[in-house]
Amino acid sequence: MWNYRLLDRSHLNDGEPWVEIVEVFYRDDGKPSVFNEPFFNGETPHEVATILLRIMNDIEGKPVLKLSDFNLKPEDDKKVLNHAYDITAAR
Repeated sequence: MWNYRLLDRSHLNDGEPWVEIVEVFYRDDGKPSVFNEPFFNGETPHEVATILLRIMNDIEGKPVLKLSDFNLKPEDDKKVLNHAYDITAAR
């Protein structure tokens, strides 16, 4: 089973609050196993909108996951935060 969840990645942002949408896959016992970066694409605008609605439904009312939920530490996270896509960084 998998779903979309929010993951706390504040360690990438010098400890400042930072959460990201990730796809989370679960073990048979229901505990998080692995996560990856989601893809938002589809053959039609309707398909993309459907994915966005699913994301909203999946994350609503659920706690933000932490790396420790995956038995990981901040130094295990190989992602590098890139603010290039942040419109405020271009100012």
